[in-house]
Amino acid sequence: MKKSVKITLFALGTVVALAVITLCVLLAMDFRFSAEGAIHSYWHKGTHIEADEYDFWLNDVHDENNKFVYGADHKAVKQYGFLYKEVEEDSRKELIDQYGSYVGSLTRYEGKETDYYFIHWMQSVTGIVDGEYTQSMRYFTDTITVNGKDIKLLAHCFFELDEEMESLVVKGENITIVDEYEKPPVSVFAPEPENSSIEFWITENVENVDFSQHNEIYGWMGAREFYGKGYVPFKDEDGNDVKPEHYVTYLITAYPDYADGGQYVTRIDITDPSVSVYGLTVNSTIEEYEAVFRKMGYVISVEERGVNTVFTATRAGITFELCIRSDGSSRSLTIKAEVTNREGIVF
Repeated sequence: MKKSVKITLFALGTVVALAVITLCVLLAMDFRFSAEGAIHSYWHKGTHIEADEYDFWLNDVHDENNKFVYGADHKAVKQYGFLYKEVEEDSRKELIDQYGSYVGSLTRYEGKETDYYFIHWMQSVTGIVDGEYTQSMRYFTDTITVNGKDIKLLAHCFFELDEEMESLVVKGENITIVDEYEKPPVSVFAPEPENSSIEFWITENVENVDFSQHNEIYGWMGAREFYGKGYVPFKDEDGNDVKPEHYVTYLITAYPDYADGGQYVTRIDITDPSVSVYGLTVNSTIEEYEAVFRKMGYVISVEERGVNTVFTATRAGITFELCIRSDGSSRSLTIKAEVTNREGIVF
């Protein structure tokens, strides 16, 4: 009898020991026995969202009138039956609107059949207007459009998607999704103009372009410059090439840094009044230029430089510069992309 009791006690002790070891292992693997233990208590003041593979807790954000705006921060725990495990997001991307502003972030959690997303809308265009810094805030609507289909947001920020995200529209604006801190593509804030006779656009890769039908402007080191097709220089009395009155030229360099190599259009000079960019020509007024580029979120300045009045619009390394001679004898538009020189290359 004593022997059987000992065997029973030994078996019970073994089971208890195994249970303790298992618990320690689970805790070491960051598992929890309940959602209460999986997250800090303050998360419970927000919203709880149950999904098939995750539980999400949101920290609610209210405006100055204590009206609910959206769930800003979130915490995810993955479900393992009655167990939970704290998890990090699979990826976090930045959102950029059509004017090149960072306006929010998109966090994705990967599931077996569907992905779970949190979209956070932060602010719209910021810039300088009449010498003063301005900032326009706006918050989420209840619906966004993904891949052409309207999706209802839960708690103003959560949605599920069972396909690859190819397009995103928020409040009528096309949103570009890029890696965190990645420089937005030029097409976001300087899209190629429609209905324009411009052959190549700023930062366009022209490595495979045949320029044999374009007249070249010689004298550059580390760069090449070409007239647009159909523009021909004339000769002065010494036989030197002289630019015609009306022309378009393209400067080809490495980009975004001189050490990166490649052949990209990094400067466009226009004097031909028949060429339009965003509905503007070299004969458009400064007020017309200002209206277009201010709407696009560019920082604008107008200054006198000697005998010239120069309008400048700059955003994220792209500059549009309209130069008007005071006597009206010449007008030109220059479009430039900033090229860095991290290795200090001397040409």
